[in-house]
Amino acid sequence: MAKDEIEDTPMILQCGAIAQIYTAPEKEAPMERHTRVEVRKGAGIVGDRYGRDAGSFTDAKRVVVRHVTFIEMEAIEAARTDRKHPVPALLPDYTRRNIVTCGIALNHTIGKIFMTSSGIRFRGVELAEPCKWPAQRAHEHWSVDIANFKEAMRHRGGIRAEALDDGFLEEGDNIIFIP
Repeated sequence: MAKDEIEDTPMILQCGAIAQIYTAPEKEAPMERHTRVEVRKGAGIVGDRYGRDAGSFTDAKRVVVRHVTFIEMEAIEAARTDRKHPVPALLPDYTRRNIVTCGIALNHTIGKIFMTSSGIRFRGVELAEPCKWPAQRAHEHWSVDIANFKEAMRHRGGIRAEALDDGFLEEGDNIIFIP
């Protein structure tokens, strides 16, 4: 490859992968794991509460795109062993995020476009700061205590993203972030 070709080639800032995929059909329902889901542009994951405008925050006064949520497996592991507010019982589905990733710093995708190896593009909209619901749902559905969840996940609760394409996501798909 010639030097001018290298300079014209976009640099891949990060490359990670989809580790796990979850949806919940209703706002208070437990998260269900899938190996493959369909994504609709401008809506989100088919069958998920936010893809159907039926999530806990769908009718919130503050309007924000909530098509799909992403969270880093590394953030979940960090919360499990957090020095001040450990949550040793935390499992990925307790976070109530749709896509669990590994190997990509999601906070850096806010305001930017990233895509999967299956060709679906997403725009990072905002941080998904933790709320009280995951701890309450874990206690109600599984009698699990993750009371420190909100504190342990502060600034590492994942992101909300806008779905820019139709297609299918599968566990193992790569996630590519190009500046």
